[in-house]
Amino acid sequence: MASLRSNVWTVTGKLARDQPDIFAPGGQLHHLQDAIVETMKEAMTRVPAK
Repeated sequence: MASLRSNVWTVTGKLARDQPDIFAPGGQLHHLQDAIVETMKEAMTRVPAK
């Protein structure tokens, strides 16, 4: 999560190597990559309700 946030929600080569099932082309869960990144972005940038 920190890697995505610090790289402006961009999947890096290191992240693809560390989590190949999700972030490497051809990975078993690669088809979910965009949804995972978007969900993490929303969760980490959401402003708490008061």
